[in-house]
Amino acid sequence: MTLENGGGISFLTDLDGGCIYVPLGTVMHLDQMVVQQCSSDFGGGISTRGNLYINRSTIRNNTARLGGGIFVGEEGTLTISNSTINNNGGNQGGGINNNGDYMTLTITNCTISNNFATLDGFPDSPAHGGGIFNYGPLVLTNVTIAGNIGIPYAGGIADWASIYGLGPSQIRNTIIANNSSDTLFDIFTYGLISNGNNLLGAGPINGMEDGIDGDIVGTYELPLNPLLDPLSNNGGPTATHALLAGSRAINKGNKCVFEGTCLSTPLLTDQRGVGFARRIGISVDIGAFESDSSVTMRRTPFDFDGDGKSDPSVYRPSAGEWWWLKSSNGNTGAVQFGISTDNVASADYTGDGKTDVAFWRPSTGQWFVLRSEDFSFFAFPFGATGDVPVPADYDGDGKADAAVFRESSLTWFISKSSGGTDIVGFGAAGDKPVNADYDGDGKADIAVFRPNGANGAEWWIRRSSNASVFATQFGSPTDKAVPADYTGDGKADIAFWTPSNGNWFILRSEDLSYFAFPFGSSTDIPAPGDYDGDSKTDAAVFRPSNSTWYANRSTAGLLMQQFGSTGDVPIPSAYVR
Repeated sequence: MTLENGGGISFLTDLDGGCIYVPLGTVMHLDQMVVQQCSSDFGGGISTRGNLYINRSTIRNNTARLGGGIFVGEEGTLTISNSTINNNGGNQGGGINNNGDYMTLTITNCTISNNFATLDGFPDSPAHGGGIFNYGPLVLTNVTIAGNIGIPYAGGIADWASIYGLGPSQIRNTIIANNSSDTLFDIFTYGLISNGNNLLGAGPINGMEDGIDGDIVGTYELPLNPLLDPLSNNGGPTATHALLAGSRAINKGNKCVFEGTCLSTPLLTDQRGVGFARRIGISVDIGAFESDSSVTMRRTPFDFDGDGKSDPSVYRPSAGEWWWLKSSNGNTGAVQFGISTDNVASADYTGDGKTDVAFWRPSTGQWFVLRSEDFSFFAFPFGATGDVPVPADYDGDGKADAAVFRESSLTWFISKSSGGTDIVGFGAAGDKPVNADYDGDGKADIAVFRPNGANGAEWWIRRSSNASVFATQFGSPTDKAVPADYTGDGKADIAFWTPSNGNWFILRSEDLSYFAFPFGSSTDIPAPGDYDGDSKTDAAVFRPSNSTWYANRSTAGLLMQQFGSTGDVPIPSAYVR
């Protein structure tokens, strides 16, 4: 069931709970709910002064002055399990505001991600606690709190429980990292109880130090990166952050949660539920997600800040400049790198979850990659004049591979980051490369769009999962190929945009049915990407006449953003053919 756009149930007031209000003395259970795009003063999505239990649900894209996603009043209690709180915003507690001094907020097997607490639009009190603002006792077990923003402080958690509450907060097997603020990036607290085996990006804090009780704690000078995949559909009813290979969270949790020796009810699964065991290796993982090599890691395209959302971004050929608007905090990034004749080749070459500024130089066949980690660069030769750069992750190791399509010989050359070079003949004269992961195995497939096929425009795909070839007719010679995962099933959908009328046509990978809709005008440049971080590609265009971006976001509504100047090339259009 989905509640959205301020539609409420039960005892709704003007100030409490944009979608749901739970009054004092009431017990409510929410299971497999989506609460989105609601707003109020207290609890944009939900406000509770009663006893609320949430399981297997998503609270997203809500706004409020206190508790963008959820507000817990003085006498209220909240117990959340196997759920995701994401992309909510407000002043205090972008995700959750626990205002009940003596009532425990219990969160287990949950993800709290990409929420924000800032002064913008909420000017009457200091903003903090991007993920959680907390007065009462807080109990966290196997929770992932990442990508949240608190301005001026406490991007992850603002914890006042030891001052105002019945007792200090307690945290076990929990990731609190990759959050941002002016100061105290991940957590502000006067003191808490670590029950052990937590991963804190920036510390130490009162109650949690590196190497004590299994805690892994970075510093403010060198924050610890937990190596999280962007928020994605990794199975189960809610989105999660998968752990990337090499994450220090893997197998570093306390298995007592699985064995039931430290919890009244053992955790037999991770956040995703049945079919996703809580313990796979020698111990459990820290956070809401249990690592499994069978999970396909997904990369959000054109995500320069690693928050799981595509960023409006441009390449300015006249100056060799790159400009991107960070969706995580609204700040602008810029760098000079390249010359006017270079080809945009941006992708995540280093596997850190962030798109790297990169270009391919046609005159020399050289690749230049500016690492997102430290803005150092590396360069190497691969390809020849006349080739078309087609970078993607062809070997499934989480890193983009340099690759080119040679139109003269209809040959693909792929320099795999895992080692070795693949040379594959595939295509016909006049074909355009449209490489993407069409079969959902985590590896890009070699594919071409044939504008002038025997029966109209044709698509030919060589599946990496079994080397079989799939072909279908879809489109006309003048259409622009814009393949991507528009339905969120982990497989790229065949898709095109018609310049003459601005219509998008999507062929669903699930059943090969199609849908169409208008978005854009004839002079626009298509620039699809996941601009709201829900693992579904959004139709989007860049309008050169006024340097404005328009994105039809699948969960967050229409985005209109002026960004760029005359002559700029929208980076998300780099692989539109």
